[in-house]
Amino acid sequence: MNNKFFIFFLFLINNFIYSDDKLLIIGRDNDLIIYDSVGQVKTILSNIKVKKILPTSYGIFFLTDNNILFSSNLIDFVSISPFVNSNFIEIYYNNKFFFTNFGNEFKDLKSDPLNESNLVTFNSRGIYYSINKGMDWQYIKMPYNLNDFKSICIFSNPKINILIGHTCEGIVLITVNNKKNYRFNYINNGLEKYGKFYEEVSDIQSFIVDNKLEIFAANNFFPKIYKYNHNSNKWNIIFKLDNFDLVESLFYKDQNIYFVSKDSIYYIKFNNNNFNDNCISSIFLKDEKLDKLLNIFTNNYILNCFCLIDKKNIEYNFSKLNLIFPYQFDRYKLEALNKRGIYILPSNVNNKNKFNKIINLITNIGLNSFVIDMKDDWGFIKFYPTNDYIKKIAKVRNPINIESFVNIAKSNNIYLVARIVVFKDKVLYNYSNNCFAIKNKDGKPWRGIIKKNNQFVESKEFWVDPLDKKVWEYNIKIAQELIERGFNEIQFDYIRFPTDANNLIEININKKYFIRKDDILISFLKFARENIKAPISIDIYGANGWFRTGSRTGQNVEILKNYVDVICPMFYPSHFDENFMLYPPEEERTFRIYYYGTLRNFYLAEKKVVIRPYIQAFNLKTIYDRKYYNYNYILNEVKGVENSLNFGYTFWNIDNKYNILLEVFKNK
Repeated sequence: MNNKFFIFFLFLINNFIYSDDKLLIIGRDNDLIIYDSVGQVKTILSNIKVKKILPTSYGIFFLTDNNILFSSNLIDFVSISPFVNSNFIEIYYNNKFFFTNFGNEFKDLKSDPLNESNLVTFNSRGIYYSINKGMDWQYIKMPYNLNDFKSICIFSNPKINILIGHTCEGIVLITVNNKKNYRFNYINNGLEKYGKFYEEVSDIQSFIVDNKLEIFAANNFFPKIYKYNHNSNKWNIIFKLDNFDLVESLFYKDQNIYFVSKDSIYYIKFNNNNFNDNCISSIFLKDEKLDKLLNIFTNNYILNCFCLIDKKNIEYNFSKLNLIFPYQFDRYKLEALNKRGIYILPSNVNNKNKFNKIINLITNIGLNSFVIDMKDDWGFIKFYPTNDYIKKIAKVRNPINIESFVNIAKSNNIYLVARIVVFKDKVLYNYSNNCFAIKNKDGKPWRGIIKKNNQFVESKEFWVDPLDKKVWEYNIKIAQELIERGFNEIQFDYIRFPTDANNLIEININKKYFIRKDDILISFLKFARENIKAPISIDIYGANGWFRTGSRTGQNVEILKNYVDVICPMFYPSHFDENFMLYPPEEERTFRIYYYGTLRNFYLAEKKVVIRPYIQAFNLKTIYDRKYYNYNYILNEVKGVENSLNFGYTFWNIDNKYNILLEVFKNK
């Protein structure tokens, strides 16, 4: 910590004063306000997103979008954030590209109930803990397989112990032996699994209950609350819900445990180490005055957190409240909403007979959109460009007549989505002596090595450098021309790094600015967002829409949501493990995958984007597909989407064989 802040920070801690009366502190997307017992409202911080409030006996901490602030009097604030290697993204300004620091968002902040001097926080770089009220921080680098975690807590006995909750690996206990010595142990006994995976551990909290340390953990999506049994070293389920929901921001007080769900704040009575399922109730029914106050303060604003303090006692303290309130979509998202369509090949547009059949099909079954390749998986563009920059680089293969295609589509009220494959591009890879190719660490063009028939051979995929500015410009100019010539939306596919090769470790990623895979993808999408005046959608792996993970591909939904309007997860049942979501009745597995997957993706993205899944309309001949693939297989997928959010979907069949959809919609 900076010395001048260190002295000021000590002064704040030693002079901490709470008001004797009730004080409601509210963090919103753009400010921090207080409401006191005599009804006065005061804005104490402006132009800042406050995500969490952490009161202690010596002051109050505030978790913001990229900082941690401390105050003892709600007048003076000091930053006590750990020093981190901040994320950098490359931005375009005044016709120049340059790197800029955009911070590294801290995701949570907790204190030790046994010693409030101990604090812990984390971000995508790792874990930071303090034993002196945030004046100094120690860094713990996480193993690669544990990078994607969601929750954290800290307690001492007397060693520092940190619990982290992962998106799919359960709970890990980190015991701090000294500043450089940590022990990692899974403590998953009692946590429920589905298939190979544990459900996301959404929160972990340690509380003092009847003068004893008690630890609670929660699952999102398939919602449960656990209590840890120190004697048996096992998590015991003490509460569960049968339907999809959230369990965030656990808070314990007076034999009640509270949590934030997707539609309210609930509390349940804790009795004899169990909760009575019938006793769940909304906090707003219990405290109507609080309900009215929060409604006032959320008018035209997004509420993130609040803390109610009464004579130094914490009455309530909740974060993640933005998940409760209705989504608010801007112009481009509203334009992209409720689009239901099919993926079509340019070759079928060029065949008049086939194209007429496709038009008749989708109008008869009530669909209203086309997704069509305008730059395909090999990098060939499917139209004759007018832009000189595109002409210089591009190779055209099987082009369509854009003007004719657009006119026919618009006359049938069909919304047009131009699919552009971005970073998998053989044309760009081979252009000008491989100048755009992704490189090995020795600077040579990288090609994936895969195992085939017990031999290692070169992959047929060709990947370009996702950080190359000219790769960005080329793809964006293609997108801009397509919008100018009548397309409604740009859909970027292969917005990721290579994943299917045995030599991925040889890829050279720019380390100069500690830039990560997701930082690079953000850089491109930020550039795209600033230069494309139309809805932007991206395709992602189904797993990246299901889990809070992106370290392998860079497809981190939590971050990507800020730069796109639509996310299209490919929840193809045949691409998941055969046993994934497979339980009686087995034929409803496809419904489950799309129902839960669509909802999960929406809440991972904090309800900020349209979720429009790709629906599997093909038989991959897996064991499950061979047994169940028919019109009902697809119908259950459709019902899954419609029963969850119903924002739209796109059928995918690489050969455009969609006659089965007639049977699907006949039985719908």
